[in-house]
Amino acid sequence: MKQQIVCAIKIWHRQRHDGVDFVPLLERTNQIIPVDTIVADKGYDSESNHVAVDNLGITSIIPPRYADVPIYKTRGYHRKRLKRNGCDKKSHHQRNKTETIFSVIKKMFGENVMSKKILTQNRELFYRVIAYNAYRITRNNVLIMYGFYTATNYRKHKY
Repeated sequence: MKQQIVCAIKIWHRQRHDGVDFVPLLERTNQIIPVDTIVADKGYDSESNHVAVDNLGITSIIPPRYADVPIYKTRGYHRKRLKRNGCDKKSHHQRNKTETIFSVIKKMFGENVMSKKILTQNRELFYRVIAYNAYRITRNNVLIMYGFYTATNYRKHKY
């Protein structure tokens, strides 16, 4: 999230809950770049997601779906532990960067897909993500090259 680069995507053409794709995308992303912490919204709060994240050795920051339900009525070891320890609000705020990525892609390339066939729609979306990643990589390198960020300053700065 420091460089706001997209590592893995899954495209669906029908309405469907994203929770099904959470673990496979996390595993694929973890193969590309090691993940220390995962930040997600309440929709991903399920015991199976917490177990999968824990098995990968990743810290999860997912707020409980039903915060007003007492701990003794909450199911699952990981969800109870999360309710007891609380959710780190400052770290959970990093989730907004994901929404920023979606917003930038829509502003740069438009909200509509021009293709009619599903295969070309998928390609168009993949190319948009590739173009966005290329933009972010070159933008960061240009800022360093022209002295806006030094190498030490760049690491400290959070994107």
